[in-house]
Amino acid sequence: MKRPKIYFENEDANMAHSEEWFQDLMKEEGLTEMTVMEAIRIPHYKAEFVWCKDADDACEKSECNKRNCESYKPKNGKNGRCINVGQYCDFGDNVVLKLKV
Repeated sequence: MKRPKIYFENEDANMAHSEEWFQDLMKEEGLTEMTVMEAIRIPHYKAEFVWCKDADDACEKSECNKRNCESYKPKNGKNGRCINVGQYCDFGDNVVLKLKV
């Protein structure tokens, strides 16, 4: 199953959201359309950075380890990828989302 597209509100945003999230925002703000930036998911094996759910920020992939992070907890309980690692995304093209009525 294909993952739904996600978007950044602007180039200063550090969190990407679904179109549904932006639909709700447009209703709250009384907007009929909104220009957002497409979020391009970077596969973990290709990424130089990772999203740390614990820090709520991006960090270099090489720093995500027991030596450099107090929050590091390997998924398998021994070593390897941390349970706090989330999907990292880069900024894509601008997209205009229109309010669905």
